[in-house]
Amino acid sequence: MSMLNSMTAFARYEYAMQGANLTWEIRTVNHRYLDAHFKLPESVRFLEVALKEKASNMIKRGRLDANLVLDTSAALQEGGALNVPMVQNLHKMAEQVQQLTDCAPLSVADVLAWPGVITAAALDIEELEAAVLDSLDLALDDLVSSRQSEGKRLAKMLSERVSSMQLIISQLREEIPNYEQQHQDKWQDRLDKLHEQEIDAVRLNQEIALLISKADVSEELDRLESHLEEFATILQSAEPVGRRLDFLLQEFHREANTLGSKSIHQDITAASVDLKVLIDQLKEQVQNVE
Repeated sequence: MSMLNSMTAFARYEYAMQGANLTWEIRTVNHRYLDAHFKLPESVRFLEVALKEKASNMIKRGRLDANLVLDTSAALQEGGALNVPMVQNLHKMAEQVQQLTDCAPLSVADVLAWPGVITAAALDIEELEAAVLDSLDLALDDLVSSRQSEGKRLAKMLSERVSSMQLIISQLREEIPNYEQQHQDKWQDRLDKLHEQEIDAVRLNQEIALLISKADVSEELDRLESHLEEFATILQSAEPVGRRLDFLLQEFHREANTLGSKSIHQDITAASVDLKVLIDQLKEQVQNVE
């Protein structure tokens, strides 16, 4: 079974601790290497290095954007305190504004809703640190699971296209002897029309042999089959394989282009085009493989 991972995924995880709720939202998209970005509340910003290290242990490639929301409203229910100096300053400033304008006075609800007027019970910093680190582990587990699920879908699509390419090559290989014979017959027909002219038979046979040799595509087909077998094997790897697959696709393109340039029959040309279409589809999907 394929262990392929996609680089495109999303995870949302909620974690409850004494006095606070933590919510992680993590997105990953394709990238050449791991590029992790964390948006954190100021109170836990000092954990950014440790959080990035945790992410790098589980994610090897992709742009990762992680956002942590820290909700301390639960702490208010457990006991909050009124910030008296702030209330007094707010009242003085509100009176000054009223003297300058026709604004309505602040209500009690307005004052209580003002940021910082009510302070929550202080959270234990060590407990908060442990909660942030633990919750990230769980959020990353969900993210990896999502990447694996999408990876299975990608592996299925890639395998289907590999099978289609193998079928094209197999059918082409069966017909190559017929195409070569038709090609040789065409040259022979042209030579027969020149029977009245004096021709060096030895030189003629050499030229015909050279033309047939240049039109031989057996090596290209062999290499394509070999690359496809390697591609299928890589899909079973448990390691990140996106870069290896991308490199292998460059080899696919090279062989398919050579196959088309050496074509001696319209079916070979058509097969070359069909192969390149499938290769482009593979390349588009491989961009999301970790």
